[in-house]
Amino acid sequence: MFLPYANARGRVTDGTEKILTKDDGRTIAYFVQGRGKSIILLPSAGREASDFNELAATLMSHGYKTIAIEPPGIGQSALPHDDMTLFDLADDVATVVQAELATSENAVIIGHAFGNRVARATATRYGDKVDALILIAAGGKQPIPPRADRALKASFNPLNVASRRIGDIRYAFFANGNTVPDYWQRGWHIDTAQLQAQAVRLTDAAKWWLGGNKPILVIQGDKDTIAPTEDAGQALVDDGKGRVEMVVVRKAGHALLPERPRVISDAVLAYLAQLSGADSED
Repeated sequence: MFLPYANARGRVTDGTEKILTKDDGRTIAYFVQGRGKSIILLPSAGREASDFNELAATLMSHGYKTIAIEPPGIGQSALPHDDMTLFDLADDVATVVQAELATSENAVIIGHAFGNRVARATATRYGDKVDALILIAAGGKQPIPPRADRALKASFNPLNVASRRIGDIRYAFFANGNTVPDYWQRGWHIDTAQLQAQAVRLTDAAKWWLGGNKPILVIQGDKDTIAPTEDAGQALVDDGKGRVEMVVVRKAGHALLPERPRVISDAVLAYLAQLSGADSED
């Protein structure tokens, strides 16, 4: 009658797990694969780093090193005792970057949904360590439409009956006809999502919206109910004044990664190649 408890792990995250301990005793877990240019992976609200398994495998096979960071409250990444802002979460990313990257090396950050906000905050505060951003299902300036907002919150509700909850997950994250994989029926971490929602409320959007001055690729689903293209990706393109590109993925919603994995990986690889070409010309 019920789907697996919302806080149940979705699946195992691929890669070698590493754990850092901050000065306050809080731990940050992350998963490393491959060698080469470093790509930081930041998952969606209340979701696990394992959502990037397929994209990370593709990037590794093309000569990149992936670093998928587990959000606070999931696995070995501990929740803080106090509220965090988006810039506090960016500090966590910077801690991992400092541990994994050489002093002269910069990273590309890929953020999915909520993770795109942390990516932009990181590029704003630590622009000297970031080459570019790739934002998958970038959040909009406008509030989430009411029906999608209700479905999003219901996705985390462990008391929601199976038939209703799967419908909520599908409406909020998946375009009609797209399969909801089993690991997206699990892996909804309530405490993490609440911390992240509070971080958004505590941080002035104007301070992170533009991602500093870094080049940005936005990948947006044309059926995204949470962040419709016109007030999400398109708004960022308009504000970015020539440094923001957008790829619109047909028949995809807010989940994107499990819906159109090949289209996403092709867009990411093409953009990384474009960045590499630009670097070689400098």
